[in-house]
Amino acid sequence: MEKKNKRLPLLPLLLAALLCLPLALASCGDDDDNPTVVPPPSGTATDLTMDKVSGTWLRVHSRGTETENGTVTDTWDQNIEDDQDYFVFYTDGRCLRLDYYDDMRQWEADGQATFTISSGTATFRDGTIAGARIVSCDGTQMVITYTITEAGDTKEVKQYTDTLRLTSRRTDVLSIFDPSTLKPEDLWDDNAPSATGLALEDVKGTWQIVHSKGLELQNGTVSHMWDRDAEADNEYFVFHADGRASLMEPKEENGTATFFESDGEAMFSIQNGQAVFQDGTLRSMRIISCKDGEMTIHYQSDEDKATSTVERHTETLRRLSDRTDFLPTK
Repeated sequence: MEKKNKRLPLLPLLLAALLCLPLALASCGDDDDNPTVVPPPSGTATDLTMDKVSGTWLRVHSRGTETENGTVTDTWDQNIEDDQDYFVFYTDGRCLRLDYYDDMRQWEADGQATFTISSGTATFRDGTIAGARIVSCDGTQMVITYTITEAGDTKEVKQYTDTLRLTSRRTDVLSIFDPSTLKPEDLWDDNAPSATGLALEDVKGTWQIVHSKGLELQNGTVSHMWDRDAEADNEYFVFHADGRASLMEPKEENGTATFFESDGEAMFSIQNGQAVFQDGTLRSMRIISCKDGEMTIHYQSDEDKATSTVERHTETLRRLSDRTDFLPTK
């Protein structure tokens, strides 16, 4: 039987809504000024073994409080499964909290501690993760509480209570980026020679960026480094016959990448078998090698002039077409 909606008088409803509006606004202001603090759960798991704890655990829910100089500045209570952040507990007693980085498609440790298990209880030794305590663990789900102090500011502390779900007993399933293994000189070489023996037809066309490595400098100091596969980024270089070199990035309409537009350019010409570039929004550009449909280039881009932030890229390109109208543009 089809259900029929009751038609209620419109005017009384509008008046009621208007009368409730100030109360709703006042309630919102009170919530912002006085965030609700939920203390971490009490108790400690007493039936733990290393076999039960070790493995890769997805953070599926997080609740917590941020304090600054002893004053609560923020609270949260939310599902975070889609963030793809993890804890990894190793059998050698290491514990890492891993954040996922879309641009690298890798995980990077943003918290660490060490632990031992004795008489069914996990005891943690503070690292950047402090005060860790496993509240409960049934082998597939874990509740853990801990604090992290923001780097460089010992007065800003975040207290977390996370619910974790086991995804693997293995501890090597995630691609973990360790910035300590990277050296700036391996990511950018000021003295890299330019490729020789080039003709325009060797360069002209549409090339996909398949690997990227580089570093970010703020006021001359290295602030970030990367070395990763980049094919999934769907970014390209187009080298035109008129001497334009354009970095093309996908743009979305209604959540779908439907066209590409330039995110940086330089001008080039082929002189005595080498590509010679003139600075545009891309600077210090150079073709280091170009052979068998693969090219290596490097270039610099200014990301934020106010903070003197510069990115230096060394990228591997794969030729998709010798056409320069291969990508849809507006």
